[in-house]
Amino acid sequence: MDLGLNNSGEWTELVNKDRIWRINIISERAKSINFVFNKYQLPVGSSIYIYNNDQSILLGAYTHKLNRADKMLGTWPIKGDNIWIEYYEPYKVKGKGELNISKIIHGYRSLVDPKSATQSTKEIESCSYSVNCDIGDDFNTLKNKLKHSVALIISVNSVCTGVLINNTNNNKAPYFLTANHCNIDNEATWAFQFNFITKNTNCGFEDSEKQSLEVQTTSGATVLASNSKSDFKLLQLDGGLNPEWNLEWAGWDRTAIAPRFSVGIHHPDGNFMEICRDNNTPEKAIIEFENPNTNIWKISDTNNGWEIGVTTVGSSGSPLFTPNGHIIGQLTGGLASCTAGSNNNLEDWYGRFDISWDFGNTKETRLSDWLDPNNTGLVQLNMLSEE
Repeated sequence: MDLGLNNSGEWTELVNKDRIWRINIISERAKSINFVFNKYQLPVGSSIYIYNNDQSILLGAYTHKLNRADKMLGTWPIKGDNIWIEYYEPYKVKGKGELNISKIIHGYRSLVDPKSATQSTKEIESCSYSVNCDIGDDFNTLKNKLKHSVALIISVNSVCTGVLINNTNNNKAPYFLTANHCNIDNEATWAFQFNFITKNTNCGFEDSEKQSLEVQTTSGATVLASNSKSDFKLLQLDGGLNPEWNLEWAGWDRTAIAPRFSVGIHHPDGNFMEICRDNNTPEKAIIEFENPNTNIWKISDTNNGWEIGVTTVGSSGSPLFTPNGHIIGQLTGGLASCTAGSNNNLEDWYGRFDISWDFGNTKETRLSDWLDPNNTGLVQLNMLSEE
């Protein structure tokens, strides 16, 4: 698309000489619509809101805080096939804003409405285990905090999962860990939603009455470091994080010591946040993935894979936690799935955090420079709360 302030939409001048630009996008039968701007540069004081035609859902305000040097921005999907974008520009900055839509994404199924789900999504629901469910007294308290660190990623028309991660400065830097193979389109156009959690509790059975909590979304990221050896990517979230979202920055463990059990928190197929538990010690292994020698933790099918829950497409990049709530890897892939309404009990693969820590010779290929900037030598770090 090529829709901007100068070639589409309508301007309305207000009594005080401020003005509003509106454009109405209709894509018939879309379950949702989201946008990519190849020009997004707002002056201070201006703002953008995006809403559906009956004004039941509102995103925004998008402001100058989302400006990037490359002027790109991606938005979160908004439910409906008739969507409005509204840009408010104060008189004192008249003509200084830049805005142009380069892509419109027609959602063919809803992320949250099971009535529009694909068959694979319906099968997943029968195996699903909400993050709100009991995962064991030895992890429930940690789980109820760590779920506030995980986010669903929309990258134009695909989904992944990732996690806010703490650093030794304990300064709430907006560092976000996901998988290197989550590489659809430019990270500048990605959108992230935190606390995407159902209000209902689905613990291994289909739940057709899901409801989402308030939309807590931010847009745009910069890649700080990545490699295919352990399939990790570390992002800096550029769009800002709201202190009212009650977020957590997850801790980590780079010792390479296999834990006695492990827990994964993820968004399968773009759905509400779910949880998995493997009661056995994960195995170290080397597989051929994007790299012929990718170093992983394997949730082994020898021990019947996951005892609770299951991962699928969209879970990629999600964190694997130790019993102490420390990240030891992010989901690379695997054979685990929900087949014919049941967990197939096969293996999953997580890129190893200890390999990601100091792989390569530059800060662009490893985590250590970002997560331990003062070289403290810590091998474990606890989570950090918003409070």
